[in-house]
Amino acid sequence: MHRSCLALSVLSLAATLAAQATDLPRVEVADLVRHYTNVEAELRAAPLPADPEVAARRLQALDHLHTYRERAEFGRGPASAEGRIPLFVDAEGRRCAVAFLLDHTGHGDVTLDIHRRRNRAWVAELLDEPALGNWLTANGLTVAEAARIQGPHVRPTVMPPPRPPRPLENPDGPDWRPGDAMAPDVALGSGGTARSRPRPNGAAAAAGRSVGSTPRGTRTPRGIALDQLDDRAIWLDWWEWNRGQFEQPEARAVVAAPAGATTDIKPADPRRADAERVLRQLAKAPASDLRLTAVQALGRMGVAAGPSLEKAEAAQAVRMVTMLGLGATGLGADVYELAAQAAEPLPGEALAMAMTAMTLLDDGAAKRSFTATIERRLHDKRPDVFLAAAMATSTRPLAERRAVAIGLLRGGANTMQRAECAWLLGRDAADDDVAVLTALASDKSPSVRRAAAGALGRSKHPLALPALQTAFELEHEGHTLATQLLAIGDHGGDAARPFLTKVLASGKKPLRAFAALGLGLWGRGRADKELVQRLETGFQSERNRDQQGAYLLALGLLQHAPAHDLLARTLGSHAKSDVRAAAATGLGLMGSGAALPALQRALADDSCPFVRQQSARALQLLGKDAFEPLHDALRRENNPNVRQAIAVALGGLADVRAGATLLGLVADATQPAEVRAGAALGLGRHFRAADAKLPGLRFMHDFAEVPAITAWALTQEL
Repeated sequence: MHRSCLALSVLSLAATLAAQATDLPRVEVADLVRHYTNVEAELRAAPLPADPEVAARRLQALDHLHTYRERAEFGRGPASAEGRIPLFVDAEGRRCAVAFLLDHTGHGDVTLDIHRRRNRAWVAELLDEPALGNWLTANGLTVAEAARIQGPHVRPTVMPPPRPPRPLENPDGPDWRPGDAMAPDVALGSGGTARSRPRPNGAAAAAGRSVGSTPRGTRTPRGIALDQLDDRAIWLDWWEWNRGQFEQPEARAVVAAPAGATTDIKPADPRRADAERVLRQLAKAPASDLRLTAVQALGRMGVAAGPSLEKAEAAQAVRMVTMLGLGATGLGADVYELAAQAAEPLPGEALAMAMTAMTLLDDGAAKRSFTATIERRLHDKRPDVFLAAAMATSTRPLAERRAVAIGLLRGGANTMQRAECAWLLGRDAADDDVAVLTALASDKSPSVRRAAAGALGRSKHPLALPALQTAFELEHEGHTLATQLLAIGDHGGDAARPFLTKVLASGKKPLRAFAALGLGLWGRGRADKELVQRLETGFQSERNRDQQGAYLLALGLLQHAPAHDLLARTLGSHAKSDVRAAAATGLGLMGSGAALPALQRALADDSCPFVRQQSARALQLLGKDAFEPLHDALRRENNPNVRQAIAVALGGLADVRAGATLLGLVADATQPAEVRAGAALGLGRHFRAADAKLPGLRFMHDFAEVPAITAWALTQEL
């Protein structure tokens, strides 16, 4: 979605965020009172243990928790602490909540023992303490509940005046220069939507997903005030950055290259050879945007455009995508060429692209041969190179990822390194990893706290959800609060639903959109009728139209039939084009043929080109029934940007007629450049050698924090 039929860019947002001073991880008495109030209510609502004696001890422990909260004599820690830390016992003898319960149930010896040896440990780090485990069992409490009870020390702070924005990482100018003449004024997003060219700064390609953006140095956002979330509509940027995770092409039979092959992939469809031929021709077109989409499509098909093209190409964007294609093919000669590229003394942006290309390699000897190269770049001081190397590391086995992350953290990692360490630990996280992530969720930097939240959500670990809930209750920075709600939904644990529902009903106004999307992530495919009703009610009572689209997307994510009528009515009659566009996307996400008539009408009749674009994208998600409506609209539509989106949507269908239609468009030199570019990307999707890997990596990274060139790489559909 975007406003006034143009994509939002995160760039002006990043500049605004940089001037804020809301990121200090303070913890005030009121924060902890709210936290313990919520925890007590949750624990009292849980079923009691079957054993009457254990049940009685649990109730007594909860009574002690109530007393602790009423007294509000919470532990106080050193003002010098840079993040939120727990203290079992503070310097004046005040207890944390868990220690208070231990003391008042006759187990003060356990408190003193932990105080002596591990005073700053989170409960997630204390799983190896048998005395604590025995006490929990005897009192009818789980480890997850103990983790939920624990809070950090109080550290009230006085907010300083805002710091000036940080200077650009490379004030003398980047390797990527506007003079490369690589981009049209309106560039093609990977979803086939026309985008206004973003201004160079920060994560330039993030929200707009523009093929032709011009990345420059990056700023690091410090934080955003909660009351600015409404105005900034960050959820729109989050969706533009992550929608590729949910809008996948229709499944089709694909043929991969045989192991060790050095020749082109044998086509399963005779038209595939024709597609490769016309794309190679388009890769020599005078216009750089056409060359760019042709090379991108060839890479998606598992066919490298060739090192000779990469070296001879004048437009740097085309050279960069050609390098990504070397990793996408996985063929021996291309891997060798990629190794040679990575060994050269490349400029930082080209080296970052080589590292990203290594991420695309399938597991095997070729990928393992790059281990030393990647590890060396993990200590590169250039943010774009480091992040790309860390992403390549993220595809390795957990033990290797963990060794890298812990090594970086022990070596005094900087902000970006700490954030990326969180991502490395999140997938398949074990108990020890969740303990590290719990600490990172209280880091001094909001970007690290956001990364840790996302990683905790992705981990699905039972102890991750209590950490996320507590972190949310203590957070003051708006963007981090939003990220935490999305992570809670992504986690999918049982406690996430009531927590998010409460925020949706009575939380701060700017957070409602994120609570709705979190519920959509939590309930995807669960057929939760009551949740659908809650979201419909929330949509109808929402007065902020910039927030309404989030409810519609959430309803689509739920994929539950009862939401169809509301989405269809909204698409057909709402006065605001952004809301109609969100309704179209929601209908597509449901994946039901019942959405076909409403989307077909919108594609044919809606007055806003952007709504028609989103309707085309949504139709593709309906599968085989979408070909005729898309094909008919392609003939009727006059707007080249809408036709472009239709062409990309056709590429997501398995119908063989789609391939024939796209071939004709690419080969027809009389077609507008936008349409030929969209058809080229459509051919790449239709004849893909494998599903794209980069949307998944995009979903794992904070769109506002990714350096410009790496953000651009992630938006390429390879």
